Order: sequence, then structure tokens, then C-alpha cells
Amino acid sequence: MAVSEKDATIIDPRTAQRELRAMRKHLKELTQAVSLALARIDTEMAVDRDMPSHGKRMGRIATQLDIANDEAMHFGLDKGFPEIKRIKASAERMAKAERK
Repeated sequence: MAVSEKDATIIDPRTAQRELRAMRKHLKELTQAVSLALARIDTEMAVDRDMPSHGKRMGRIATQLDIANDEAMHFGLDKGFPEIKRIKASAERMAKAERK
């Protein structure tokens, strides 16, 4: 049986497994949303090229968000880098389709 660090009570293994599955589900949804947001930022940056300082700021934000997303997918969801690349490509296609 597992022990919760929070209140030092014993947790049933099935309950712990169920909670882990729920957390992984939510983490997966989060990474999908972040991937889509990154793709939208990239799409918007490609459209508005008149303001270079705006583009630099957006680029820094996108890079930071991209790194956080990669870490969450790799370490939180145990995704390999080829799978992460496929997820990102899918999000980019969705963002481009929304733009049309």
C-alpha cells in the first residue's frame, strides 16, 4: 500500500492507480491545448510582420511555452521525441485549418 506524503495515510493501490490515470489524462489534455496554442501563435506571427519587437516577444513566449510543453509530454506522459514531433505537427495542421 502507498502512503500519501500529504497526510501520511495509507492509500489503496487501486485508488492510487485510478488517481494516476486521471492525472495523466489531464496532463495529456493540457499538452494538447498547449500544442494548439503554440501553433496558433506561430500562425499569427507569420501573418503580422510589421512589428519586429512584437514578433520577438511572441517568439520568446512561444519558445518558453514549447520547452515547457516538451518537458510535460516527455517526462509527464513518457512520450518519445518522435511522438512529440507528430503531436506538434498535428496541432500545426489544425491551427492552419482554423485560419482558412
